[in-house]
Amino acid sequence: MMHVLFYPCREAARLIDLRRDAPLRIDQRARLAVHLRMCDACRAFADQIDTIETAFRRRAAAGEPALPTSPGLDAAARERIRTRLRGGA
Repeated sequence: MMHVLFYPCREAARLIDLRRDAPLRIDQRARLAVHLRMCDACRAFADQIDTIETAFRRRAAAGEPALPTSPGLDAAARERIRTRLRGGA
């Protein structure tokens, strides 16, 4: 029964990443919440992701210059990053 209520860490990490892009379904949110209450490693990962995203959003909101990018990063990828930093989809 535990596997029904408790996501494995790999699935929890995937959902932690996905929830930045779109709201999770209620069942996903509930199961992820259970997992995060029980798993220190995934909770730390979620906190790190939230901290990084907050820092990037604050930087973009302050009009600070973009961080250096890889020379191989094409213009479309750079624009997607800019859009995400501004809080867009």
